Amino acid sequence: MSDGQMTNLGEGLPKTKEENQKLRKEVQLWNHFYQFHSEAIIITDKDLNILSLNGRASKLYQQLGQVDRPRNLKDFFSSISSELVKFQVKKLLQHGYSFDKWTTFLQAAHPLEIELFAAADGKEDGEPEKFIYMLMVRDGTLLPSSIGNQNLYTDLINGISHSIVIHDGKGTILDINEAFANLMVKERYELLGKNFLELMTEESAHAFAESLGDLRTSKRCKGFFYVEMEGVEIQYQYKASYNLHSGLYYTIFSAVQKPVMSHASAHLIEEISALMEEAIIIVQKNGQIIHINEKASVLFGYPKSEIFQSHLSDLLGDEWVSVLKHTEGYSKVEINNNWPDGIVNELEISTKPIKGSGYLLLVGKPAVAAKKHDDGLLLQQDKFRGIFDGTFDGILIWREDGRIIDVNEPASDIIGLPHDRLIGQTFQDIFDLDPNQKKHLQRHLSLMAKNTQHNFVCELTCKNGQTKQLDFLSRPDIVNGVHLTVFRDITDKLKMEEQLKKSDTLNVVGELAAGIAHEIRNPMTALKGFIQLLEGSMKGEYDNYFQVITSELQRIETIITDFLILAKPQAVSYQIKQVNTVLSETLDLLSAQAAMLNIQFDIKYGELPLVHCEANQLKQVFINLIKNAIEAMPDGGIIEVSTELFFDNHILVSIQDHGIGIPKSVLKKLGEPFYTTKEKGTGLGLMVTYKIIEEHEGWIEVNSKEGEGTLFQLYLPIFHENA
Repeated sequence: MSDGQMTNLGEGLPKTKEENQKLRKEVQLWNHFYQFHSEAIIITDKDLNILSLNGRASKLYQQLGQVDRPRNLKDFFSSISSELVKFQVKKLLQHGYSFDKWTTFLQAAHPLEIELFAAADGKEDGEPEKFIYMLMVRDGTLLPSSIGNQNLYTDLINGISHSIVIHDGKGTILDINEAFANLMVKERYELLGKNFLELMTEESAHAFAESLGDLRTSKRCKGFFYVEMEGVEIQYQYKASYNLHSGLYYTIFSAVQKPVMSHASAHLIEEISALMEEAIIIVQKNGQIIHINEKASVLFGYPKSEIFQSHLSDLLGDEWVSVLKHTEGYSKVEINNNWPDGIVNELEISTKPIKGSGYLLLVGKPAVAAKKHDDGLLLQQDKFRGIFDGTFDGILIWREDGRIIDVNEPASDIIGLPHDRLIGQTFQDIFDLDPNQKKHLQRHLSLMAKNTQHNFVCELTCKNGQTKQLDFLSRPDIVNGVHLTVFRDITDKLKMEEQLKKSDTLNVVGELAAGIAHEIRNPMTALKGFIQLLEGSMKGEYDNYFQVITSELQRIETIITDFLILAKPQAVSYQIKQVNTVLSETLDLLSAQAAMLNIQFDIKYGELPLVHCEANQLKQVFINLIKNAIEAMPDGGIIEVSTELFFDNHILVSIQDHGIGIPKSVLKKLGEPFYTTKEKGTGLGLMVTYKIIEEHEGWIEVNSKEGEGTLFQLYLPIFHENA
């Protein structure tokens, strides 16, 4: 590593004299470690071009029979595939580190296995700028690395000032570094085997465990948790990662703020509490009093100097236990308190933790006064909470900076995240937004601020991966600086509206179909008769014309037949049939056409019960779908046709082609009348297909990917004698 690269380690850090000296020592230490370590260490860019390598890496390259300077990591490996390299880099980008075994050869073609440990080094929320590779040779004929590898691991984790814990998915500690042992004021062996989550507060442990579960599908996991030490909560910022090969979790963390009240904070609290009408007491979780105001002295009947820095039990007697019984959230209790002169006062004490400080805020007032003060608000609060929790719509309450301060249960269900994972997040945090969606959301919030409220509908992807159509209505300043957003999931509603539109179109087409079809069929019969007479009397040069006329008349007759299928009502005769038989007869009809186009059928019939159906209509469905599949494969190929029992009450018919596929925008319009992508199509084939299956009380599902093919799945109910 060059001096310039080592100097970059100090970028962005404070530059006090003591910190500069400390940084210089760390740079010297890491430079010495890098240059003289017994393992080969190589630093590359994202394309594996070598930026720097230590002396051991240079020696390894020479012993591999190379004389020039290596330019790329792949120069160390004589027969490595590009696919393997891409896979290794993909793992590195996803998890932040990787561990692999690659093979290279000595000069005498002796195979040599090298273990690669790699770590990404770069931007925290972007693509890494550099990769650090460690090459560990497992063949003793070249480099003694087994001891060096263990030394490197020990040097690496113990040389980092942040605390590191290696644990399993349940939180059991498997290894730690010296920084974590010092933090816990314990020896390493005393902590191994302990549960990491037990060191956190209950709320933090629950949230941290949920984050670990998300690590299997995400690149990294980071956040905050609280550790209670000697009755004081300390906030830590962490970053965790998951090793796919070992199944272990690696958590690095450091203290965000120490539970020490600064002089400025103490002064601010003094000023605020002096203005309060209620008695204010700030205590540690063990009950030690660290601050009171004058109102507290009056309420409890003791001089302020006697209360300050005493224990809560000195003030409240045995009642102090009930006051501090619930320290994780807001609580309120009524107690009887004895004044020094023996008078018993009924008091109301509200308790709330001061987040991130390890302290509790106690607000006290006479119970009678409290009741009088609260009577006017109680009904309003109950009504608001009842509406907030009881509505079917999602409700978000958020501050001016965009961070959420409260959500109701429907909002949590729609977004797909628990309540505690939503608090403190922004809209950008709780949805996976593309640039266009961000633009629409920002416009919505901007118009809300200008117009006192604004409504908009947008398709958003929730954190659980589901894409939903959400209808938002936002109002600013329901309380000064606090805004309200009400939203609902209208995905099913929009789908229903789309189905109603299709249904209306079908009804109109159905009503028109019978009349139009019969009106056209009558003159069509006359035309066909006269064409046949003319064809018999005018042989020779007009034969081609007659063939074209006859072909087009047949096409018109096919369209008329499709129209008649859409007409209501229809006189059809349902019979008990075997779908395998109907499908087999259909495939026999189309096999000649398929063979001409170099298409084969891969058929798999399952053992099926009988169905109640109109066989000719089912044949029409199968013909439409298989013809579409054939036309989608102009270069030939295989069409897979299969039947199987779907649970105990339906059969499933699958028709899979490997053709050009259907674009996503077209999939939504399948089955609409007169919609087609074919040059000579009418758009009635699939419409008729959907209608027939619907009349058989079944349904159709379509999956398609452009360039890979389309799968039609038909579900039909089986026949029950008692039905």
